[in-house]
Amino acid sequence: MSDEEVVKDALKDIFTGINKLKAAFPPKGFPIDGRLVGDIGEAIIQRDYDVRLFGSPIGGHDGKTSDGRLVQIKATFKDSLTFRVIPDYYLGIRIHEDGSYTEIYNGPADSIREKYGHRKGFGEKLLPFPNTGLLGLSKEIAEDRRIPKRNKQVQEIPKTRETQETRETQELPETPKVPETRETQKTQEKKAVQQKLLTGAELWQDSDS
Repeated sequence: MSDEEVVKDALKDIFTGINKLKAAFPPKGFPIDGRLVGDIGEAIIQRDYDVRLFGSPIGGHDGKTSDGRLVQIKATFKDSLTFRVIPDYYLGIRIHEDGSYTEIYNGPADSIREKYGHRKGFGEKLLPFPNTGLLGLSKEIAEDRRIPKRNKQVQEIPKTRETQETRETQELPETPKVPETRETQKTQEKKAVQQKLLTGAELWQDSDS
């Protein structure tokens, strides 16, 4: 296969993939000229995290959570992530060629400002930040300050009728034993005497025969 044919086949595969992404995530354009990686990252975040994307960025934020937190999303295939405008929350991932990804940073951008705010142009220019440094910062962020994943939102499992009936049966109080009355005792004694008489009569008949 010639180099020309290799390029043609490769581009065909790329655009086939882009068209599949467009069909699966209509809000995103997945342009080949620079926004492709960013759009893929935003599609992954919306799929896996509690984030609803905006149609276009608002004040440096790409979406918000169900409880109203504003989030900037960044994705990369390399060893660093970037941002220019300092967001409320920052969620950055590194995407791998097989479609899996590693969460690099998840939480308020304050921690990034505290560590890298001294850099010239911070908050003004598009600056790269090493994944290793961001990953270390992210590990120190408390769980309740992170953007939760959708599959971690535990839903209460409804009780089945069988489970409810079983529990209700287990919780029923024991039926108290009814004490024997004097009349009951007399009835039992009378039956015992009758049984003895019958047994004696049977033995007498056997001896006669």
